[in-house]
Amino acid sequence: MNPPFYKPLKHSMSRRARWHDYRAPSVYMITLVKDCSTPDLATLRHRGGDRYITEFTEMGRIVSRFVDSMERYHPALKTWKHVIMPDHVHFMLQAKAYLPEVLGHYIKMMKSDCTRSWRQIAREDLCDEGLPFFIPDFNDRIIMKKGQTERVKRYIADNPRRLWIKFANPDLFMRRHRIVIDGREFEAQGNIFLLDDFDKEAVIYSSRIAKEKMYALKKIWLHTIENGGVLISPFIHQVEKNVRDYALANDGRIILFGEKPFPERYKPSGKMFDLCSEGRLLTIAPLAELSGFATQRQKYLYLNQLSRQIAAGSYLLRK
Repeated sequence: MNPPFYKPLKHSMSRRARWHDYRAPSVYMITLVKDCSTPDLATLRHRGGDRYITEFTEMGRIVSRFVDSMERYHPALKTWKHVIMPDHVHFMLQAKAYLPEVLGHYIKMMKSDCTRSWRQIAREDLCDEGLPFFIPDFNDRIIMKKGQTERVKRYIADNPRRLWIKFANPDLFMRRHRIVIDGREFEAQGNIFLLDDFDKEAVIYSSRIAKEKMYALKKIWLHTIENGGVLISPFIHQVEKNVRDYALANDGRIILFGEKPFPERYKPSGKMFDLCSEGRLLTIAPLAELSGFATQRQKYLYLNQLSRQIAAGSYLLRK
């Protein structure tokens, strides 16, 4: 018996986790994206050093107030942390008790209030009264694991810095970065910000693992894909490749460990180029040939170990 890796998922903005009760007490990171025809929510500013902020527009201030007061829609709802970006908003939302309606009901109410406020302040400029301020639906990521809450807060607070770096370096996802793992230097090419994600899982298959435990691990990998997380692996075994292929076919994001250094003038091409451009891939390769392994299997086990270390956040990114 295997989890349904063959079933296609909905787009990430309308995808809900099939295994989760959206009325139950839970903590989420919610993302709302504004419609391309509506005004920006904020302007990105660099205040020097590591100080990156967003200055709210009038509509940004309105959205911020609605996010801060989610309990107006139900007293069990509480907002912990939010950031207003030029074209989207991230916020941590807690359901402290079982809700009478699914989470999406309350998100829809908040979005409708934002649309009404926008129409009131921009009535003279609107030519289509039916246009919503935000695009349909929303993205949710369920915060389930120990230690994730603080990582999500840091991830949200770091949004302005990451966006500034992307704007300042349009070729960022094609550059090579140096990273130290287990005392060894590697190069990384692709979306380096995948390392910052709060939900990372190593994909490691072994025939020595009991079937029940292997099934549980496959469910975790599937949940990670559905929850917008990042899968990490050299993806050597066919089972690992199946998980990789399913993830990439369903808006998933991966960190791929290679066993050989990048060629001197290597640039991703074809599908790899597309995945890098979309920010869905980071490839990590050793700076020099991996040596000191008696067998190829030992080398693969080492790459699996490195995948676990990345998932645990045990690495150093060179500046």
